[in-house]
Amino acid sequence: MKPISSRIKSILFSFFLASLLLLSGQAKATCNFHAGFTATASTSNCKEYIFSNTSYVTNSNDSGVSYLWVLGTSIFSTTKNSSYLFSANGTYTVCLVMFKQTSAGICADTMCQTITVNCTSGTSCSWGSLGWEWTKNCTNKNLYFKAFNSDSLGTYKYTWGFGDATYDTLNHQVTYHSYGAVNQYTACLNIKKYNNGVVCKDTTICKTVTVSTPLKDVDFSFTASTANCKEVSFSIIDSNNMTKIITMYM
Repeated sequence: MKPISSRIKSILFSFFLASLLLLSGQAKATCNFHAGFTATASTSNCKEYIFSNTSYVTNSNDSGVSYLWVLGTSIFSTTKNSSYLFSANGTYTVCLVMFKQTSAGICADTMCQTITVNCTSGTSCSWGSLGWEWTKNCTNKNLYFKAFNSDSLGTYKYTWGFGDATYDTLNHQVTYHSYGAVNQYTACLNIKKYNNGVVCKDTTICKTVTVSTPLKDVDFSFTASTANCKEVSFSIIDSNNMTKIITMYM
């Protein structure tokens, strides 16, 4: 059996210590420091909270002081400041345990706050007209893709799938793609709308994209008939030097 590493021992000790301190109900400082923190919801995800340490000391500095962030009975961080992404809406108790080993034993202070996560609040999740179109350059296999969205106020994520096992995941409303072969492809655009950092609507729009043989370069000349002034003959020459004569009457 391999010996337990010092880091694992430290984590186990920290967990045991945090549980002991919380269960003992210590709410007042027993040393020259006082635990404190503020909790702020993240602007990018309403289920994530940022915890800023506001602890302070009175007669000594915080050298040798350790921090434990506890959610329920589990430690989720041992850093001075922290953050946590909650998995679901609800009410949670978050505690900061501030402690230090002294010659007289362990002194500690604990502060707890109740955090309410509610990601259903905010503006309603609705969207307007959605769609996309594609156009191609006739001289090659490059195609131009453009998404349409009448909702200019929403936060959206656009993901393109071009039907040839390639994707554009960089949130482009307008993008380009070059296909490697003449064929028909099923291209799709996935659109997600976010409300308070959480996906509230999700749809995928697919279309058939036809990549055909590029047009050949052509040239032509014309000759007016000497027998009939309304008769004109056109000589059309393509890039393969094939000539086709077309006679037209004006």
